[in-house]
Amino acid sequence: MDESLITFVKQELNFDCLLVLCGLPATGKTGVGRIISRIKDYPILQSDLIRKEIIGVDDILNEELASDEQNRLRVYDLMFDRIDEVLKKHLGLILDATFFLQSLRVRAAGAAVAHQLSLIIIETVCPQEVAIRRIQGRNKINYESNALTERAYFNNKRIFQPIDIRDIGRSYPDLNIIYLVVDTTSDSFEDWVVVKIQSGKGGN
Repeated sequence: MDESLITFVKQELNFDCLLVLCGLPATGKTGVGRIISRIKDYPILQSDLIRKEIIGVDDILNEELASDEQNRLRVYDLMFDRIDEVLKKHLGLILDATFFLQSLRVRAAGAAVAHQLSLIIIETVCPQEVAIRRIQGRNKINYESNALTERAYFNNKRIFQPIDIRDIGRSYPDLNIIYLVVDTTSDSFEDWVVVKIQSGKGGN
């Protein structure tokens, strides 16, 4: 049976962790991060805000600049650079980004190992038409993401690599890994549910 995301976090995430949010644009990553942050009192490093620092306010909504792979990887580099400092003051941390490449998830696993934390990967999913409706409801004035067009959604969908925790486990065999898929189809976050759980030591 599917389990409420809120219930799962309150009852089962009772240990310290590095939590990686990943998924296509407008599938609810930031919303999920805020829910977990409130419950666990974890800070969030959010790629959309880091992107503003790197590209600049004037250019942040330039789709070509924001989607350029080198610019995207610079965002992740800065995010990873900040992990050590944040974890000096907190017991856990949330990374909010698309994490479209498996290599970026492996890199997050390395950070979890370095700080002796479990790794939680949460993939947010919803039907394509729901995500596109949400994107169409965004605007440039109240910035929340540079993904403001259907093109941005499909560009990410084209390059998004499958999540493979066994692959991560081969690099970090002693790491405790949990992979969740959260269905965020409902417009009410209270109805978001965990629809898949995969866990194990080193991804086994």
